Amino acid sequence: MLFPGILITLTIIIITVVIYVFLTMPRVFDSANMDLLATDYAHRGLHTDEIPENSLSAFKNALDHSFGIELDVQLSSDGEIFVFHDKSVARLCGVKKDLTAMTSEEIKHLRLSGTDEQIPTLNEVLALVDGRVPLLIEIKYYANNEKLCISLAETLDNYIGSFAIQSFDPLILRYFKKYRPRFARGQLVGKTQKSKDNPKKKAEKSRENNPVVSFALTHLLLNFLSRPDFISIQSNHTKELGFILATEAFHAKGFIWTVRKEKRHHFFKRQGYFSIFETFIPD
Repeated sequence: MLFPGILITLTIIIITVVIYVFLTMPRVFDSANMDLLATDYAHRGLHTDEIPENSLSAFKNALDHSFGIELDVQLSSDGEIFVFHDKSVARLCGVKKDLTAMTSEEIKHLRLSGTDEQIPTLNEVLALVDGRVPLLIEIKYYANNEKLCISLAETLDNYIGSFAIQSFDPLILRYFKKYRPRFARGQLVGKTQKSKDNPKKKAEKSRENNPVVSFALTHLLLNFLSRPDFISIQSNHTKELGFILATEAFHAKGFIWTVRKEKRHHFFKRQGYFSIFETFIPD
């Protein structure tokens, strides 16, 4: 018979493992169809020094090369879904104002990186792509999360084509888990970073910047909220136990961001992962 101390220790270990698996496991029952979505994605479109990110030209360039397209969505102050990454439009448009604080008319007057390119609406992008390649849509959590989720869900209900949604915020994904369970959804994983608009400025306060929540997100401990179909993880976090468990034990798809060298792309491909890439064109 085992000593009581050993028995208690084994019981604690087993309970801990069960809780950890419960917290980190992806969706395993009635999961979304990932067959057409398991591919490489051009990060913010196939952009170059001359073609701005998240522009219609960048998306057309990706279409011409038959790559999947990763893009970001936010809501204007009057409820239009626009495709743009940063919270502020300063870096790309030279105006120190948050996109979510601007009307659609104001946004349409902006130009990207000194070109003639406008910030496109999601409807413009969907019309351009028209189901030809899969879309990986990141939902930004800067403002109006519930309104954005509702509007995005209704827009995608009418889209004929393959798409998946992803977000760093598991509460955003939980909305789709509840109201659009057939949509493929992915948990974004990575360290909180400083603002691209101002590298010296600390990232502003949010759930993701809380040390405890940041730790939980990085280690996939909030997967129980989102139950993702895939994990979209920062390239230097692929050794996280939760990621390995989700992709190896539960066979969730693994997407790696952002891959900027072809050698790294091939490295991840050999491991069975897909790249969200930029600065090169995969062969």
